[in-house]
Amino acid sequence: MKILKTIILSIISILLLNTVNAQKEHKAYYDNGNIKEEGQFDTDGKGTGNWKFYSEDGTLSYTGRYEKGSPNGEFKFYNKLGWLKDIVDYKYGKKISLSKGCYSGDCENGYGKKYLGSNKRQEGNFTNGLLNGKGTEISTNSGTTNYEGNFLNGEKDGQGTETVDALHSKYVGQWKQGKKNGEGTLTKYNFLLGGILMEKYVGNWVNGKKAGQATIIEYGSYGKTEKRKLIGDWHWNENDKPSGMGREYLDGNLVYEGTFKNGMVYKTEGCVAGDCENGQGVFVFPDKTKYIGQFKNGKKNGLGFELDAKSELYSLTNWKDDVVADGYLRIFNTNNEIVTALEMKDGKPVSVLSKNGAETGCVKGDCENGFGHYVWENGAKYIGEFKDGLFSGYAVVTDASGKFVGKYKNGKRSGYGREFDVNNVVVKQGRWIDDVFYPNLTIKKKYSKNE
Repeated sequence: MKILKTIILSIISILLLNTVNAQKEHKAYYDNGNIKEEGQFDTDGKGTGNWKFYSEDGTLSYTGRYEKGSPNGEFKFYNKLGWLKDIVDYKYGKKISLSKGCYSGDCENGYGKKYLGSNKRQEGNFTNGLLNGKGTEISTNSGTTNYEGNFLNGEKDGQGTETVDALHSKYVGQWKQGKKNGEGTLTKYNFLLGGILMEKYVGNWVNGKKAGQATIIEYGSYGKTEKRKLIGDWHWNENDKPSGMGREYLDGNLVYEGTFKNGMVYKTEGCVAGDCENGQGVFVFPDKTKYIGQFKNGKKNGLGFELDAKSELYSLTNWKDDVVADGYLRIFNTNNEIVTALEMKDGKPVSVLSKNGAETGCVKGDCENGFGHYVWENGAKYIGEFKDGLFSGYAVVTDASGKFVGKYKNGKRSGYGREFDVNNVVVKQGRWIDDVFYPNLTIKKKYSKNE
């Protein structure tokens, strides 16, 4: 009997060995030397067992099982980052749809695979029909969401990693009752640029939303360097923009510490917008007066506005190293009317542009070649620039019917302007040429042959 048993075992071993030897290992390669596919062929030359297929750059594309040359079982598809993108089930070459329920193993009290409906499935150890402990959850409803980590009573709970193919994002951190809760890191990639690293959030989560202490990093140089980093205590708006107190780093250098609003620096004093070193900026002084204009080496240089604390009056002039340049300093009210004009030299007013109280004619300033006020006998008034005794340049003209704000040339309206009625409502807006109004006129720039 013992001899017979030995003979039978020997025969079985020989048959198994022949079966294994009959299966032919297969590998194919691209012209660049990277592997293209690997698997096995049966004695009839048909694919059998588990196969792997790769993209030309060497990344895994998909895996699956074959029987007699036909797909049979789960086929898993991956993106360029190696994230699971989709799962398709086959039965002898035909794509099948799974219904709700356990389709492999023990999904009550053991290890199994369970289909939950809505293109969602779980795999791992089940207790009383619910996934507990280490496991995976895959949803292919819109894109692919792949979670690997801890579960409690069928929900993501504890430490876990979730990749979302549709959003090109990856989260590694804590979960509670199916939502991100606690410390976690969310990383985003740009697939249009080959899956490069774009931004990262490292911080706290509450009920699936960002909240509290966090570091936010934006990457440059194709994901190789930290371009901008914010560190602080944040709350987030509906557009996923942070507000709160924090620090801003650019290329590793601390550039600001204070208040942020909707992801941007929010200041009430100092340089509140733009470039106040070498460019166009907005600077608010401690007395709440404001300068809007050009800067050079951190000082006011070039054309700029200054507004009073209540923004009721403003001035327009040229500056040089924080000092009013020689020329005219004009002060306007909120109706864009000139209140006064000063002639400046070495940063100080040398005269108020006026004449000795004349009721008509040139009552203020220089009505020949400069800035002046001219009044007609009917009460109409011209306040603006003169050249050779003619209206030339920017001016405000008021009379009984309203006012005109715009440009003159050789005594006539020429250029862009606006006409208002007595209620300060715009009745005309456009271009004038030699006192003729052209509402739809577009001025085209003339270019030289060398441009």
